Amino acid sequence: TADPNSHAVYVATDKGVYWTHFEFDNGARPDNLTWTNLSEGLPPVRAVDVALDPAAVQLYVAMDGYGLYGAAAPHRALELRLVNTADFSTRPASPGSLVSVLGEKVNSVSGGSLQYPLWNNSQIQVPFEAVGPSVSLSLETNNGRVTLGLPVKPVSPAIFVGSDGAAMIYDADSGLLLDARNTAHSNGRIQILATGLGKVRPEWPINLPTPLTNPPVVVAGVKAYLDGAPIEVSQATLAPGYPSGFYLVEVQLPAINNLGTSALYLTADGQESNRVQIVIEP
Repeated sequence: TADPNSHAVYVATDKGVYWTHFEFDNGARPDNLTWTNLSEGLPPVRAVDVALDPAAVQLYVAMDGYGLYGAAAPHRALELRLVNTADFSTRPASPGSLVSVLGEKVNSVSGGSLQYPLWNNSQIQVPFEAVGPSVSLSLETNNGRVTLGLPVKPVSPAIFVGSDGAAMIYDADSGLLLDARNTAHSNGRIQILATGLGKVRPEWPINLPTPLTNPPVVVAGVKAYLDGAPIEVSQATLAPGYPSGFYLVEVQLPAINNLGTSALYLTADGQESNRVQIVIEP
């Protein structure tokens, strides 16, 4: 598999996974390439397939007899690019949403007359005042100024996904993260950590944590779907105690569900989020 934008090439072989960087679109011959072995930490068996996600930021490898493995694709460090912080996709941003910078540390970010908050030299929050359809961002790096275009829509929902691929969904009563060992239950309440739900009421400064009580409410109409069927949304607000780029959507699971793994997603004013998995037991 390959990423044309960064000219990265990945190969699954009988001796593991390798990658290289090759300008394959200029007609040059791929002579004397340097291949880097990516198999450290993987089972000592043949790799039967390799793939990149649609945003070309996650690498997936199928290992014979062991299943599927995933990790951040190493070519991400070759170029400066912007992705959605929640799921590392290239979906548009929205007022209040979070965007991550890949490839280089950034010292400051501005767009037009607005200064964009920056955390850990890599995570940007889009001001609630930002207006699309596109914003020209000026990023100050150690190597100089870089200008990148950022698509901006009124809403662009995305559910946060952890480094292990599991969605950031919590039991509303215990506050514990849901996973294969701590599953959701029929008729239970869950809370979904998201970004990109747009403006809130009352307005809230982007440089302040959200209050623990009476957090600002999302203006857009937020809906949730489980295996394609609508489920009740109790509330959609900025996430209490978090920086204002994080949103929390609380939903009520039906009393009767398909047990096991189900697909969950959100919409905001009709715009769909990424689809994640949730395990439900009686």
